[in-house]
Amino acid sequence: MEKHITYYIKQGPYDKFSIDPITGEIFATQQLDYEEASQHILIVGTEENDSGNMGSTTTVVINVIDENDIPPIFSIVPRPIRLDDTTHVGFVLTQLHAVDSDGTSPGNKVKYELIGRGKAYRYFEIHSDSGVLTVKDDLRKEMDSEYQLDIRAYDLGEPSLEQVATVKVYVDHVATVPPDMGVGFADTDYTVEVSENSPAGKEIKELIVVNKPNELIPITCEIRNGNQEKLFEVITTKNRNCLLSLVRPNLDFERLKKYEIQVHLLTLPGLISKKRSYTNVKVNILDENDNKPEFLVPSHQKVARGKKLYGAISENAQIGTSIAQIQAQDADSGHFGEIRFELDSDNSVSTSYFKIDAKSGIITNILTTETVSPSVLPFRLNVQARDTLTVSGGNPQSSYIPLIINVVSSIHRIVLVMEGITPDKAKVKELEIIEIIQDISHLIIGIEKITPHHFFHPNGTADTNYGVTDVWFYAIDPVTDQILDRESPKVAEGILSPEGSKTISYFVSSKISVRVREIRQPILKPPLQPAPVGPLQAEQQWATFPAALVALAGLIFIVGIMAVSIVCYKWSRYTAYKNQVQRFTVSRRYEPFYVESSRSPSLKQYETQILQMRVNADGDNNSDLHVDLNLNRNHMYNNAPEFSDSGTPTPNGPESDMNYTNVGSTRASRTPILRTFQHHATSPDQVDPSMPNPIYERSDDDEDGIVSISSETNDNVHFQQPREFVTGSRHNRRSLL
Repeated sequence: MEKHITYYIKQGPYDKFSIDPITGEIFATQQLDYEEASQHILIVGTEENDSGNMGSTTTVVINVIDENDIPPIFSIVPRPIRLDDTTHVGFVLTQLHAVDSDGTSPGNKVKYELIGRGKAYRYFEIHSDSGVLTVKDDLRKEMDSEYQLDIRAYDLGEPSLEQVATVKVYVDHVATVPPDMGVGFADTDYTVEVSENSPAGKEIKELIVVNKPNELIPITCEIRNGNQEKLFEVITTKNRNCLLSLVRPNLDFERLKKYEIQVHLLTLPGLISKKRSYTNVKVNILDENDNKPEFLVPSHQKVARGKKLYGAISENAQIGTSIAQIQAQDADSGHFGEIRFELDSDNSVSTSYFKIDAKSGIITNILTTETVSPSVLPFRLNVQARDTLTVSGGNPQSSYIPLIINVVSSIHRIVLVMEGITPDKAKVKELEIIEIIQDISHLIIGIEKITPHHFFHPNGTADTNYGVTDVWFYAIDPVTDQILDRESPKVAEGILSPEGSKTISYFVSSKISVRVREIRQPILKPPLQPAPVGPLQAEQQWATFPAALVALAGLIFIVGIMAVSIVCYKWSRYTAYKNQVQRFTVSRRYEPFYVESSRSPSLKQYETQILQMRVNADGDNNSDLHVDLNLNRNHMYNNAPEFSDSGTPTPNGPESDMNYTNVGSTRASRTPILRTFQHHATSPDQVDPSMPNPIYERSDDDEDGIVSISSETNDNVHFQQPREFVTGSRHNRRSLL
């Protein structure tokens, strides 16, 4: 059997090294540093022989090789140095010292170098080994009063490492002149005007310098403030003046209307006039009509092919309906930015239907579109946006954009029904709704109107729910610019299909925080109820039967109440009238009349009585109060014909003293007045035996207390010997022989 040996580090820096227990390979567990320890000793043993005897352990010596991994470091931070311009060449300014901590050479050998900044390397130098900094040239040759010296300390290792220190040197120029005699600008403030369309290199202003020194003394100019965009520069001319010019043609009146530039004059400090050593130049930018109007295209219409504008008008829109508002902007300001709109078209028919307000850009129709030919649709117009003329009289700037106007009819409209949002709040979300439907359908969507939800109840009545919103929209093909009806494949698949409708509903609901009930076509009429089939028809018929019975019972109840009220009213009037007549009825007993029948044996004998009763005056009208329900009673009314002695009827009755029925015959009184039945028949054949005689027959309907006009007996008539008849003139009484 093969034996295994297990190695381990018995003594040494365990944190820096490790050993493989099987192979015995030693590894460094962290980075070694020569400067920290150049050598490491490890004692390695085995677990199988841990006796400590000779040969049970071994010693491993690890030597670390030095590398150039530490850059030089300046031991002292250099301080600023000040000296006069008369300091001689070779003057020692300072000595710099840097230390490299690498353990071996050449990684720890340091050298020095002046890399300078500006003109510093021309007037100063440093010794490469010692780091001594000295003056190299006459400082009076330059006007500069400040120098920055960059000193580099580097080692000789591979690769070489370095560090840079900066030494500031201030030079004092000791020459002085009177203030008014010094070199300076002729004026401390200038104002110039420059067109915004000025090209690069345009000279803006030459700044005159006065009290110039001789040509051996240099004069320069520089811009200190106001040139952040680096549009300007200043140079010294041959005449030793300062010239301000334009470097880049990026002036824009609309972006920045003026610049304030400060220019400084540089020469020997002893020669310069401090009061006139700088000047301020104010550059005013002149506006030019250099920008064309730009149309503002709604973001939801940018899916169209090319830059276009879209509008729509209802087929039954009245004249003057606002269709769209064209908007444009001009980067120019003032009168250069005033825009006016015009309509143009290759087809004169299109322009004859619409007009545009030149200032507001609102497009309205001047004709109705009910009779427009489909071949003309959609209307294709061109909108021109034009600004005003330039100051120099040049042509105005103008832009054009196509305008497509479609006619919306009932076959194009689609309704999005949303719950949990009112129409005014949905109007705020209009753009978001359009963008959602466009992204899903890839069609141009336009919203015609946003209204409360209109619906029909099952019984066909219309109603409105103000907590639910209807969004009426239509779709336009971005390729053909034609409005699409609901049956078109693009609308049916992208919007009205179950998948498209579900997708639109999901994104609208999630982004606007509403619930989309449905996407459908408009419902303008109550839906027709389908005819039920089989048992369903019988159930629906009987379903309304209880309601019909209730309605019928209610109708009968109302009619019955009205009828009872009318009968009660009539009966109360009738009863009151009868009571009134009863109070005025007078029963009177007449004295007997004697007739001798022996003289006239063949003379017909009748009983005649006089009825005394109340007769209405001409003004009374109680026709509706008298109800006679007895059909057997034979009453004679004043409109019945009267009979003469010969049996012929006369209009007003017989003209004799025997006429007892003339009372009330001259008026159309409706009060029944009993007339005497006087008929002297010449023969028995002339008498109708079936006609009752009211004189001798009593009605069974006569009530108690009312005197009948008939008499059951002839007690008041006595037949005796012939005598002359006696007449009672007062009561119109007469006895017939």
